Amino acid sequence: MIFRSIAKKFIKFPFFNKLIINIKFRNEIRLVKGKYINFSENQSLIHFTLNKTASQFIKSILNRLASENNLVPINLNDYSFYTQIPFFDHLSVSQMSKYKDVFKSQGFMYSAFGGMLNGVDLSGFNILLTVRDPRDILVSSYYSMAFSHEIPPFSSSKREFFIKKRERALALSIDEYVLEECDNVFNRYLNYKKFLLDKYPSVKILKYEEMVCDFNSWIFQLEMKTGYKFCEKTRKNIIDNQLSQKSSENKNKQKRKGISGDYKIKLKESTINKINNKYFDILKDFGYI
Repeated sequence: MIFRSIAKKFIKFPFFNKLIINIKFRNEIRLVKGKYINFSENQSLIHFTLNKTASQFIKSILNRLASENNLVPINLNDYSFYTQIPFFDHLSVSQMSKYKDVFKSQGFMYSAFGGMLNGVDLSGFNILLTVRDPRDILVSSYYSMAFSHEIPPFSSSKREFFIKKRERALALSIDEYVLEECDNVFNRYLNYKKFLLDKYPSVKILKYEEMVCDFNSWIFQLEMKTGYKFCEKTRKNIIDNQLSQKSSENKNKQKRKGISGDYKIKLKESTINKINNKYFDILKDFGYI
């Protein structure tokens, strides 16, 4: 925990950047280079989600779950964020062929991907999908992109893209931003429906709203659905830490507020109606209408 906080502070500086990346992402680097040998026979867990679905928080919980169940935590998109490596959930089938040996069905826990992995056979994996009402995702995305999301360091090929996205968000009202970005979010849900849920019936789904409403129950659902368990001490520590968190809103923080149905407060009724009418089927498929 101490190293992570120090690393986040100093990784922005070129002098420390390469050293910290090599330490922080040593497992990811070895795996991408084909040099990681893992003898665990436990089924790999792979976690799909969307941005603004508490993905970083859930990933941290899954990292602890992995460590207690003989799985190596692998955070490929975090590694990509700080380097020239592409986001894996942005690759085409042909582009993914270069990384086909990165995804192994035994011994690893991959988290978190914000979209489908094209060209990766997931039939041997334990698959977890965490979702949130896409209308709340869009609202949270506006505040994150405009005010709080960390800008990638100079070593990252994504820095310029993020800066342009922030400038665009600041130039729009929240309703304008939501209507401009809604296709992107709902297309991800559509892809999950077509290429994940319909193709792999064993996918386990957990909802953000359930986590916010009853965290204790959500933790037990996580264990039940993945088939992996925390030790009692770790489970208690996770639950106690969550209960101590405050729920006040701060638009400049990455963890802003996190309430369900926030879109009803933040968006105009006309904006909500446009989204509901256009994406009725997807909202219904995921139980949000």
